[in-house]
Amino acid sequence: GADADADDAAVPFATLNRIVLLGGEREVAHFDVNITLRDGVELRGPLPPMQAVVLHADDALGVVHFDHEASRLGPGSNITLRMLVGLVSQDAVERTLDSVLGGTSTRIDVRGAAASSQMAAGAVVSPALPPVDNVAQRVLSRARTAVTWGGEQVSDTVSGGIFPAIDIKLLDGSTRDTLPLAVELNITLPSSVTFVVDLGSLWIDVGYGNTEATIATLRMEDVLVVPGANTLRATVTGDARACRACLRRAVNDYTFGAAPLRVALTGELIRNLADGTRAAPVWLRYQFTLPEKAGGDDSSLMRCMDLEDIIISSWTSVLTGSCTVSFDIDAYLQNPLPFPITLRYLRYDASFDDASGVDVTGLSWLTGCCSPRLNVPLGNVNEPALNTVLLSKAPSKVAFHQAGYGDGESGWNVGCIRLAEEYQFANTLKIDIRNGVAGVRIANFDIAIDFEFLDLAIDKNSDVPCKQKLMLP
Repeated sequence: GADADADDAAVPFATLNRIVLLGGEREVAHFDVNITLRDGVELRGPLPPMQAVVLHADDALGVVHFDHEASRLGPGSNITLRMLVGLVSQDAVERTLDSVLGGTSTRIDVRGAAASSQMAAGAVVSPALPPVDNVAQRVLSRARTAVTWGGEQVSDTVSGGIFPAIDIKLLDGSTRDTLPLAVELNITLPSSVTFVVDLGSLWIDVGYGNTEATIATLRMEDVLVVPGANTLRATVTGDARACRACLRRAVNDYTFGAAPLRVALTGELIRNLADGTRAAPVWLRYQFTLPEKAGGDDSSLMRCMDLEDIIISSWTSVLTGSCTVSFDIDAYLQNPLPFPITLRYLRYDASFDDASGVDVTGLSWLTGCCSPRLNVPLGNVNEPALNTVLLSKAPSKVAFHQAGYGDGESGWNVGCIRLAEEYQFANTLKIDIRNGVAGVRIANFDIAIDFEFLDLAIDKNSDVPCKQKLMLP
Protein backbone atom coordinates (compact mmCIF):
# COMPACT_ATOMS: atom_id res chain seq x y z
CA GLY A 1 0.00 0.00 0.00
CA ALA A 2 0.93 3.69 -0.07
CA ASP A 3 2.10 5.80 2.84
CA ALA A 4 -0.78 8.21 2.95
CA ASP A 5 0.98 10.48 5.44
CA ALA A 6 4.09 11.13 3.33
CA ASP A 7 3.83 13.97 0.78
CA ASP A 8 6.37 12.43 -1.59
CA ALA A 9 5.29 8.81 -1.25
CA ALA A 10 5.22 6.77 -4.44
CA VAL A 11 2.43 4.31 -5.15
CA PRO A 12 4.11 0.89 -4.74
CA PHE A 13 1.04 -1.20 -5.43
CA ALA A 14 1.73 -2.22 -9.05
CA THR A 15 4.22 -2.40 -11.93
CA LEU A 16 3.20 -0.74 -15.19
CA ASN A 17 3.49 -3.16 -18.14
CA ARG A 18 1.94 -1.64 -21.23
CA ILE A 19 0.04 1.42 -22.45
CA VAL A 20 -2.16 1.02 -25.53
CA LEU A 21 -3.78 4.00 -27.24
CA LEU A 22 -7.31 3.07 -28.23
CA GLY A 23 -8.58 6.30 -29.74
CA GLY A 24 -10.26 9.41 -28.49
CA GLU A 25 -11.52 12.88 -29.14
CA ARG A 26 -9.93 16.34 -29.20
CA GLU A 27 -10.44 16.70 -25.46
CA VAL A 28 -9.80 13.16 -24.19
CA ALA A 29 -7.59 10.28 -25.35
CA HIS A 30 -8.57 6.71 -24.42
CA PHE A 31 -5.89 4.23 -23.30
CA ASP A 32 -5.74 0.74 -21.86
CA VAL A 33 -3.08 0.42 -19.14
CA ASN A 34 -1.92 -3.04 -18.11
CA ILE A 35 -0.25 -3.40 -14.69
CA THR A 36 0.80 -6.24 -12.39
CA LEU A 37 -0.02 -6.08 -8.70
CA ARG A 38 3.00 -6.30 -6.41
CA ASP A 39 3.52 -8.61 -3.47
CA GLY A 40 1.30 -7.84 -0.54
CA VAL A 41 -1.29 -6.00 -2.62
CA GLU A 42 -4.83 -7.28 -2.91
CA LEU A 43 -7.88 -5.70 -4.54
CA ARG A 44 -11.34 -6.66 -3.39
CA GLY A 45 -14.40 -5.66 -5.34
CA PRO A 46 -14.67 -2.82 -7.89
CA LEU A 47 -11.88 -0.25 -8.00
CA PRO A 48 -13.49 3.19 -7.78
CA PRO A 49 -12.65 5.93 -10.31
CA MET A 50 -9.39 7.75 -9.50
CA GLN A 51 -7.38 10.55 -11.05
CA ALA A 52 -3.75 11.65 -11.22
CA VAL A 53 -2.15 14.89 -12.47
CA VAL A 54 0.85 14.99 -14.84
CA LEU A 55 3.19 17.97 -14.44
CA HIS A 56 6.43 19.36 -15.81
CA ALA A 57 8.16 22.13 -13.83
CA ASP A 58 4.87 22.93 -12.07
CA ASP A 59 3.11 23.17 -15.45
CA ALA A 60 0.01 20.95 -15.43
CA LEU A 61 -0.06 18.93 -18.65
CA GLY A 62 -3.11 16.76 -18.15
CA VAL A 63 -5.34 14.75 -15.86
CA VAL A 64 -5.35 10.93 -15.98
CA HIS A 65 -8.65 9.27 -15.07
CA PHE A 66 -8.92 5.50 -14.63
CA ASP A 67 -11.25 2.90 -13.16
CA HIS A 68 -11.73 -0.87 -13.16
CA GLU A 69 -14.52 -3.24 -12.26
CA ALA A 70 -12.77 -6.15 -10.56
CA SER A 71 -13.50 -9.04 -8.35
CA ARG A 72 -10.88 -10.13 -5.86
CA LEU A 73 -7.31 -9.85 -7.27
CA GLY A 74 -4.19 -10.95 -5.39
CA PRO A 75 -0.43 -10.38 -5.76
CA GLY A 76 0.95 -11.01 -9.25
CA SER A 77 -2.42 -10.54 -10.93
CA ASN A 78 -2.59 -8.56 -14.15
CA ILE A 79 -5.16 -5.79 -14.24
CA THR A 80 -6.16 -3.62 -17.18
CA LEU A 81 -7.39 -0.13 -16.40
CA ARG A 82 -9.30 1.99 -18.90
CA MET A 83 -7.46 5.30 -18.76
CA LEU A 84 -8.63 8.67 -20.04
CA VAL A 85 -6.17 11.53 -20.49
CA GLY A 86 -7.65 15.01 -20.52
CA LEU A 87 -5.46 17.90 -21.66
CA VAL A 88 -5.08 20.80 -19.23
CA SER A 89 -2.71 23.09 -21.17
CA GLN A 90 -1.62 22.76 -24.81
CA ASP A 91 1.07 25.40 -24.20
CA ALA A 92 2.48 23.39 -21.28
CA VAL A 93 2.61 20.25 -23.43
CA GLU A 94 4.53 22.15 -26.12
CA ARG A 95 7.01 23.53 -23.59
CA THR A 96 7.59 20.02 -22.27
CA LEU A 97 8.15 18.57 -25.74
CA ASP A 98 10.57 21.42 -26.51
CA SER A 99 12.53 20.45 -23.41
CA VAL A 100 12.58 16.70 -24.19
CA LEU A 101 13.37 17.04 -27.90
CA GLY A 102 15.87 19.81 -27.25
CA GLY A 103 18.04 17.55 -25.12
CA THR A 104 17.34 19.19 -21.76
CA SER A 105 17.05 16.97 -18.70
CA THR A 106 13.29 16.89 -18.11
CA ARG A 107 11.42 15.63 -15.07
CA ILE A 108 7.80 14.56 -15.44
CA ASP A 109 5.92 14.32 -12.14
CA VAL A 110 2.76 12.28 -11.62
CA ARG A 111 0.79 12.84 -8.45
CA GLY A 112 -2.62 11.90 -7.19
CA ALA A 113 -5.20 14.56 -7.92
CA ALA A 114 -7.09 16.13 -5.06
CA ALA A 115 -10.50 14.67 -4.39
CA SER A 116 -13.28 17.11 -5.22
CA SER A 117 -14.08 17.55 -1.51
CA GLN A 118 -10.42 18.47 -0.85
CA MET A 119 -9.95 20.89 -3.71
CA ALA A 120 -8.71 24.38 -2.98
CA ALA A 121 -9.13 27.31 -5.33
CA GLY A 122 -6.97 26.93 -8.43
CA ALA A 123 -6.67 23.14 -8.21
CA VAL A 124 -5.65 21.42 -11.43
CA VAL A 125 -8.61 20.01 -13.36
CA SER A 126 -9.32 19.06 -16.95
CA PRO A 127 -12.48 20.62 -18.42
CA ALA A 128 -13.28 17.25 -19.99
CA LEU A 129 -12.74 15.16 -16.82
CA PRO A 130 -14.63 16.35 -13.72
CA PRO A 131 -12.86 15.54 -10.41
CA VAL A 132 -13.93 12.54 -8.37
CA ASP A 133 -14.36 12.00 -4.63
CA ASN A 134 -13.91 8.69 -2.80
CA VAL A 135 -11.69 7.13 -0.18
CA ALA A 136 -9.26 5.75 -2.75
CA GLN A 137 -8.87 9.19 -4.34
CA ARG A 138 -8.17 10.83 -1.00
CA VAL A 139 -5.41 8.27 -0.36
CA LEU A 140 -4.03 8.61 -3.89
CA SER A 141 -3.92 12.41 -3.58
CA ARG A 142 -0.80 12.06 -1.38
CA ALA A 143 1.08 9.80 -3.80
CA ARG A 144 3.97 10.98 -6.00
CA THR A 145 6.20 9.44 -8.66
CA ALA A 146 8.45 10.86 -11.40
CA VAL A 147 10.21 10.03 -14.67
CA THR A 148 13.32 11.97 -15.74
CA TRP A 149 14.42 12.23 -19.35
CA GLY A 150 18.17 12.86 -19.60
CA GLY A 151 19.54 15.15 -22.35
CA GLU A 152 21.98 13.47 -24.72
CA GLN A 153 24.29 15.55 -26.92
CA VAL A 154 24.29 14.50 -30.57
CA SER A 155 27.24 16.69 -31.62
CA ASP A 156 29.17 19.73 -30.46
CA THR A 157 26.53 22.01 -31.95
CA VAL A 158 23.21 20.20 -31.76
CA SER A 159 21.39 18.65 -28.85
CA GLY A 160 19.21 15.83 -30.06
CA GLY A 161 17.23 15.03 -26.94
CA ILE A 162 15.91 11.49 -27.28
CA PHE A 163 16.84 11.32 -30.98
CA PRO A 164 20.58 10.54 -31.06
CA ALA A 165 20.59 9.27 -34.67
CA ILE A 166 18.47 9.95 -37.76
CA ASP A 167 18.97 8.05 -41.02
CA ILE A 168 17.39 9.41 -44.23
CA LYS A 169 17.13 7.61 -47.58
CA LEU A 170 15.68 8.76 -50.87
CA LEU A 171 12.69 6.77 -52.15
CA ASP A 172 11.52 6.27 -55.72
CA GLY A 173 8.55 8.21 -57.04
CA SER A 174 9.72 11.83 -56.75
CA THR A 175 8.18 14.53 -58.94
CA ARG A 176 9.02 18.19 -59.48
CA ASP A 177 6.84 19.04 -56.45
CA THR A 178 7.15 16.03 -54.13
CA LEU A 179 10.12 14.22 -52.59
CA PRO A 180 9.48 10.95 -50.69
CA LEU A 181 12.04 10.00 -48.04
CA ALA A 182 12.43 7.03 -45.70
CA VAL A 183 13.44 8.16 -42.21
CA GLU A 184 14.68 6.03 -39.33
CA LEU A 185 14.74 7.51 -35.81
CA ASN A 186 16.92 5.69 -33.29
CA ILE A 187 15.55 6.40 -29.81
CA THR A 188 16.91 5.25 -26.47
CA LEU A 189 14.50 5.76 -23.60
CA PRO A 190 15.71 6.55 -20.07
CA SER A 191 16.09 3.63 -17.68
CA SER A 192 13.12 4.86 -15.65
CA VAL A 193 10.82 3.88 -18.53
CA THR A 194 10.18 0.15 -18.11
CA PHE A 195 6.88 -0.25 -19.95
CA VAL A 196 5.72 -0.61 -23.55
CA VAL A 197 3.75 2.15 -25.32
CA ASP A 198 1.58 1.12 -28.30
CA LEU A 199 0.42 4.25 -30.12
CA GLY A 200 -1.00 2.94 -33.39
CA SER A 201 -0.29 4.91 -36.59
CA LEU A 202 0.81 8.52 -36.80
CA TRP A 203 -0.25 10.83 -39.64
CA ILE A 204 1.22 14.32 -39.45
CA ASP A 205 1.22 17.40 -41.69
CA VAL A 206 4.27 19.64 -41.25
CA GLY A 207 3.80 23.39 -41.68
CA TYR A 208 6.39 26.17 -41.64
CA GLY A 209 6.34 29.82 -40.71
CA ASN A 210 3.31 31.94 -40.02
CA THR A 211 1.24 30.48 -42.84
CA GLU A 212 1.50 26.90 -41.52
CA ALA A 213 1.01 25.75 -45.11
CA THR A 214 1.93 22.09 -45.49
CA ILE A 215 5.51 21.59 -46.66
CA ALA A 216 5.74 17.89 -45.81
CA THR A 217 3.72 14.93 -44.61
CA LEU A 218 4.84 12.25 -42.15
CA ARG A 219 3.44 8.73 -41.85
CA MET A 220 4.42 6.18 -39.19
CA GLU A 221 2.59 2.86 -39.10
CA ASP A 222 2.11 0.75 -35.95
CA VAL A 223 4.28 2.80 -33.58
CA LEU A 224 5.49 0.58 -30.72
CA VAL A 225 7.97 2.01 -28.21
CA VAL A 226 9.69 -0.45 -25.87
CA PRO A 227 12.13 0.09 -22.97
CA GLY A 228 15.69 0.84 -24.05
CA ALA A 229 16.67 1.19 -27.71
CA ASN A 230 14.08 1.66 -30.46
CA THR A 231 14.19 2.17 -34.22
CA LEU A 232 11.11 3.99 -35.50
CA ARG A 233 10.50 4.14 -39.24
CA ALA A 234 8.58 6.84 -41.05
CA THR A 235 7.88 8.05 -44.56
CA VAL A 236 8.33 11.82 -44.95
CA THR A 237 7.30 13.47 -48.21
CA GLY A 238 8.49 16.99 -48.95
CA ASP A 239 5.63 18.78 -50.69
CA ALA A 240 5.92 22.08 -52.58
CA ARG A 241 2.40 22.11 -53.99
CA ALA A 242 0.74 24.13 -51.20
CA CYS A 243 3.55 26.64 -50.68
CA ARG A 244 6.83 26.27 -52.57
CA ALA A 245 8.09 29.50 -51.02
CA CYS A 246 7.45 28.10 -47.50
CA LEU A 247 9.44 24.93 -48.25
CA ARG A 248 12.23 26.99 -49.78
CA ARG A 249 12.36 29.23 -46.71
CA ALA A 250 12.50 26.21 -44.38
CA VAL A 251 15.39 24.70 -46.35
CA ASN A 252 17.19 28.06 -46.40
CA ASP A 253 16.80 28.62 -42.65
CA TYR A 254 18.06 25.11 -41.89
CA THR A 255 20.91 25.21 -44.41
CA PHE A 256 22.32 28.62 -43.50
CA GLY A 257 20.98 29.23 -40.02
CA ALA A 258 19.49 32.53 -41.18
CA ALA A 259 16.56 32.33 -38.77
CA PRO A 260 15.03 30.00 -36.19
CA LEU A 261 13.00 27.15 -37.64
CA ARG A 262 9.32 27.63 -36.78
CA VAL A 263 7.54 24.33 -37.38
CA ALA A 264 3.89 23.41 -36.82
CA LEU A 265 2.81 19.78 -36.62
CA THR A 266 -0.85 18.86 -36.91
CA GLY A 267 -2.29 15.41 -37.35
CA GLU A 268 -3.75 12.30 -35.80
CA LEU A 269 -2.88 9.09 -34.03
CA ILE A 270 -4.99 6.39 -35.63
CA ARG A 271 -5.64 2.81 -34.54
CA ASN A 272 -7.16 0.07 -36.68
CA LEU A 273 -9.07 -2.35 -34.46
CA ALA A 274 -9.07 -6.14 -34.66
CA ASP A 275 -12.58 -6.23 -36.14
CA GLY A 276 -11.45 -4.12 -39.12
CA THR A 277 -12.96 -0.86 -37.87
CA ARG A 278 -11.02 2.26 -36.97
CA ALA A 279 -11.04 3.86 -33.53
CA ALA A 280 -11.73 7.54 -33.16
CA PRO A 281 -8.41 9.34 -33.90
CA VAL A 282 -6.51 11.25 -31.26
CA TRP A 283 -5.92 14.78 -32.56
CA LEU A 284 -2.42 16.20 -32.27
CA ARG A 285 -1.06 19.73 -32.46
CA TYR A 286 2.49 20.81 -31.70
CA GLN A 287 4.41 23.96 -32.60
CA PHE A 288 8.10 24.28 -31.88
CA THR A 289 11.14 26.34 -32.77
CA LEU A 290 14.61 25.03 -33.49
CA PRO A 291 17.42 27.50 -32.83
CA GLU A 292 19.47 29.23 -35.51
CA LYS A 293 22.18 27.05 -37.04
CA ALA A 294 20.25 23.99 -35.91
CA GLY A 295 21.91 21.88 -38.56
CA GLY A 296 25.46 22.81 -37.55
CA ASP A 297 28.29 23.53 -39.98
CA ASP A 298 27.69 20.36 -41.96
CA SER A 299 24.27 21.64 -43.08
CA SER A 300 25.69 24.68 -44.91
CA LEU A 301 25.78 24.56 -48.72
CA MET A 302 28.62 27.12 -49.01
CA ARG A 303 31.61 25.95 -46.97
CA CYS A 304 34.37 28.25 -48.19
CA MET A 305 35.34 30.62 -51.01
CA ASP A 306 38.73 31.56 -52.50
CA LEU A 307 39.36 34.65 -54.61
CA GLU A 308 42.24 34.08 -56.98
CA ASP A 309 44.17 36.37 -59.32
CA ILE A 310 42.61 39.74 -58.52
CA ILE A 311 43.78 41.89 -61.44
CA ILE A 312 43.42 45.68 -61.36
CA SER A 313 44.49 47.49 -64.51
CA SER A 314 47.21 50.16 -64.37
CA TRP A 315 46.93 53.64 -62.89
CA THR A 316 47.10 54.97 -66.47
CA SER A 317 43.79 53.30 -67.16
CA VAL A 318 42.32 55.07 -64.12
CA LEU A 319 43.34 58.42 -65.59
CA THR A 320 41.93 57.55 -69.00
CA GLY A 321 38.67 56.15 -67.63
CA SER A 322 39.30 52.61 -68.83
CA CYS A 323 40.17 50.90 -65.52
CA THR A 324 39.02 47.29 -65.19
CA VAL A 325 39.11 44.60 -62.53
CA SER A 326 38.76 40.84 -62.78
CA PHE A 327 39.25 37.82 -60.54
CA ASP A 328 38.63 34.10 -60.30
CA ILE A 329 36.41 32.58 -57.61
CA ASP A 330 36.69 29.02 -56.36
CA ALA A 331 33.55 28.19 -54.39
CA TYR A 332 33.65 25.07 -52.23
CA LEU A 333 30.12 23.74 -51.98
CA GLN A 334 29.01 20.86 -49.79
CA ASN A 335 25.83 18.87 -50.18
CA PRO A 336 24.34 18.62 -46.64
CA LEU A 337 21.95 15.79 -47.56
CA PRO A 338 22.68 12.04 -47.27
CA PHE A 339 22.23 11.47 -51.03
CA PRO A 340 23.55 13.15 -54.22
CA ILE A 341 22.07 16.38 -55.53
CA THR A 342 22.53 18.23 -58.82
CA LEU A 343 23.47 21.92 -58.73
CA ARG A 344 21.57 23.16 -61.78
CA TYR A 345 22.38 26.89 -61.70
CA LEU A 346 24.05 29.47 -59.47
CA ARG A 347 23.95 33.26 -59.33
CA TYR A 348 25.02 35.94 -56.89
CA ASP A 349 26.29 39.52 -56.57
CA ALA A 350 29.72 40.43 -55.20
CA SER A 351 30.60 43.66 -53.40
CA PHE A 352 32.98 45.05 -50.79
CA ASP A 353 32.97 47.77 -48.12
CA ASP A 354 35.30 50.77 -48.27
CA ALA A 355 34.89 51.64 -44.60
CA SER A 356 37.72 54.19 -44.43
CA GLY A 357 37.45 55.80 -47.86
CA VAL A 358 40.46 56.92 -49.89
CA ASP A 359 42.61 59.99 -49.27
CA VAL A 360 42.61 61.89 -52.61
CA THR A 361 44.35 65.05 -51.37
CA GLY A 362 46.02 66.79 -54.32
CA LEU A 363 44.03 64.90 -56.93
CA SER A 364 41.72 67.69 -58.05
CA TRP A 365 40.11 65.58 -60.74
CA LEU A 366 38.80 63.29 -57.99
CA THR A 367 37.35 66.08 -55.81
CA GLY A 368 34.36 64.75 -53.86
CA CYS A 369 35.37 61.16 -54.53
CA CYS A 370 36.00 58.24 -52.28
CA SER A 371 34.44 59.06 -48.94
CA PRO A 372 33.62 55.88 -46.97
CA ARG A 373 31.05 53.70 -48.71
CA LEU A 374 29.46 50.32 -48.08
CA ASN A 375 28.53 47.72 -50.70
CA VAL A 376 30.77 48.88 -53.52
CA PRO A 377 29.79 46.53 -56.36
CA LEU A 378 32.38 44.20 -57.91
CA GLY A 379 30.15 42.37 -60.34
CA ASN A 380 28.01 39.26 -60.43
CA VAL A 381 28.07 35.61 -61.38
CA ASN A 382 25.28 33.97 -63.35
CA GLU A 383 25.84 30.36 -64.36
CA PRO A 384 22.49 29.18 -65.79
CA ALA A 385 23.51 25.63 -66.73
CA LEU A 386 26.03 24.19 -64.26
CA ASN A 387 24.44 20.74 -63.80
CA THR A 388 27.17 19.79 -61.32
CA VAL A 389 26.60 16.66 -59.21
CA LEU A 390 27.43 17.15 -55.50
CA LEU A 391 27.98 13.98 -53.51
CA SER A 392 26.86 13.76 -49.90
CA LYS A 393 29.05 15.55 -47.31
CA ALA A 394 31.93 15.97 -49.78
CA PRO A 395 33.09 19.57 -50.52
CA SER A 396 33.35 20.17 -54.29
CA LYS A 397 35.12 23.07 -55.99
CA VAL A 398 33.13 25.09 -58.53
CA ALA A 399 35.25 27.72 -60.36
CA PHE A 400 34.02 31.02 -61.82
CA HIS A 401 35.69 33.94 -63.60
CA GLN A 402 34.27 37.37 -62.77
CA ALA A 403 34.80 40.71 -64.47
CA GLY A 404 33.96 43.92 -62.58
CA TYR A 405 31.78 46.70 -63.86
CA GLY A 406 30.99 50.34 -63.06
CA ASP A 407 28.11 51.39 -60.86
CA GLY A 408 27.50 55.05 -61.65
CA GLU A 409 30.17 56.42 -59.30
CA SER A 410 32.55 57.60 -62.07
CA GLY A 411 32.57 54.01 -63.34
CA TRP A 412 35.57 51.85 -62.55
CA ASN A 413 37.87 54.84 -62.20
CA VAL A 414 36.55 55.22 -58.66
CA GLY A 415 35.83 51.50 -58.16
CA CYS A 416 39.41 50.59 -59.00
CA ILE A 417 40.77 53.26 -56.63
CA ARG A 418 38.66 51.94 -53.78
CA LEU A 419 39.58 48.31 -54.51
CA ALA A 420 43.28 49.12 -54.89
CA GLU A 421 43.26 50.92 -51.54
CA GLU A 422 41.49 48.03 -49.74
CA TYR A 423 43.45 45.22 -51.40
CA GLN A 424 46.82 46.47 -52.64
CA PHE A 425 47.69 49.06 -50.00
CA ALA A 426 45.67 48.59 -46.76
CA ASN A 427 45.24 44.82 -47.28
CA THR A 428 41.85 44.96 -45.52
CA LEU A 429 39.64 43.71 -48.34
CA LYS A 430 36.50 41.79 -47.34
CA ILE A 431 34.15 40.48 -50.01
CA ASP A 432 30.37 40.10 -49.54
CA ILE A 433 28.43 37.58 -51.62
CA ARG A 434 24.75 38.55 -51.66
CA ASN A 435 21.52 37.68 -53.46
CA GLY A 436 22.84 34.16 -54.01
CA VAL A 437 20.46 31.58 -55.45
CA ALA A 438 21.36 27.95 -56.13
CA GLY A 439 19.00 25.74 -58.11
CA VAL A 440 19.06 22.19 -56.71
CA ARG A 441 17.53 19.02 -58.14
CA ILE A 442 17.05 15.88 -56.03
CA ALA A 443 16.01 13.05 -58.33
CA ASN A 444 13.01 14.77 -60.05
CA PHE A 445 12.37 17.29 -57.26
CA ASP A 446 13.40 20.93 -57.82
CA ILE A 447 14.05 23.58 -55.18
CA ALA A 448 16.01 26.83 -54.97
CA ILE A 449 18.30 27.63 -52.03
CA ASP A 450 19.16 31.23 -51.13
CA PHE A 451 22.58 32.02 -49.69
CA GLU A 452 24.97 34.78 -48.74
CA PHE A 453 28.58 34.76 -47.64
CA LEU A 454 29.62 37.95 -45.84
CA ASP A 455 32.95 39.42 -44.75
CA LEU A 456 35.14 37.01 -46.67
CA ALA A 457 38.60 38.33 -45.74
CA ILE A 458 41.11 38.36 -48.61
CA ASP A 459 44.71 38.63 -47.37
CA LYS A 460 46.95 39.19 -50.39
CA ASN A 461 50.00 38.09 -48.41
CA SER A 462 49.08 35.05 -46.37
CA ASP A 463 45.49 34.02 -47.00
CA VAL A 464 44.95 30.33 -46.10
CA PRO A 465 43.30 28.62 -49.10
CA CYS A 466 40.02 26.76 -48.69
CA LYS A 467 41.66 23.47 -49.56
CA GLN A 468 43.81 23.82 -46.47
CA LYS A 469 40.99 25.16 -44.29
CA LEU A 470 38.78 22.21 -45.18
CA MET A 471 41.71 19.77 -44.93
CA LEU A 472 41.11 18.40 -48.40
CA PRO A 473 43.66 16.13 -50.12
